[in-house]
Amino acid sequence: MATTMKSAASDLANQHSWRILAIGMLAVRFVQGWIYWGGGSRRFIYGTQKINPADHWMAYKFQTAMPGAILGLNHLVAFDNWMMKRNPALEQKGWFRWLGGSLPLPLSDGAFKKLALTLFWIAVIFIVATYSYYRGSVITPFHGDPTGVKAHHVKMTDVKVLPDGRVDVHMYIDAGTGSVPAHIIAIRLLNYNGKVVESWDGKQLSRLNPKDIHNDFAYQQFSPDKILGLKAGLGAEAMLHLPVSSSGFINTSSGPYQLQVLNINGQKAEVTAQIAAH
Repeated sequence: MATTMKSAASDLANQHSWRILAIGMLAVRFVQGWIYWGGGSRRFIYGTQKINPADHWMAYKFQTAMPGAILGLNHLVAFDNWMMKRNPALEQKGWFRWLGGSLPLPLSDGAFKKLALTLFWIAVIFIVATYSYYRGSVITPFHGDPTGVKAHHVKMTDVKVLPDGRVDVHMYIDAGTGSVPAHIIAIRLLNYNGKVVESWDGKQLSRLNPKDIHNDFAYQQFSPDKILGLKAGLGAEAMLHLPVSSSGFINTSSGPYQLQVLNINGQKAEVTAQIAAH
């Protein structure tokens, strides 16, 4: 009888410990899950190019983490052990033992649950809001980093708008980072009233005939991307011939028209043009 009661008490204590651990790990598990969803899953989508040590920083993370994964971390000295060696009296300090994890928090179960839930919601708001600002994919569509030199800029010259809606334009990626290509996900032609009279979305740009792209250089080029419209490396220049995307339009005036380019960073480039002579 006594053995059964002792066993039951032990089971209850274990269940209580696991429940407290689960509550305490809630915020941590959310952060880990977000990293795998927002980071790891995109690695599978984009393929293996980000684990090539020759040209991407993601590979360096694998390289620096691999020795610890293979050899273990037993050879490393914990910070609290280092402090205790320097000052053995710390072993008797309650605050030091609490920070090191050898003493429980001086909180009741109810207070600990409130603290854990508060930290969880702080983590949710901070991580989701930050990710939404830098990458989207939460409420708004995915976009690139809106800050810093990573945002590419597209310069357009020699624009010709033909009467049936075809457009010729010379594009130049004149600013941004060289580590990733620029992606043009939409091009629109607007009339003088600001009405869209022709447009080419990402799917149409992805299917653009390579013969309609005349690159100036052999090393940095504009080319169709399978998913994200057109892609081009920093410094690429090309003359693009955009075909009629709809049934065409009947121009009522010679312009002015405005050609807009939208890249994946959410930035627009604009240039004014007139209807070309027959």
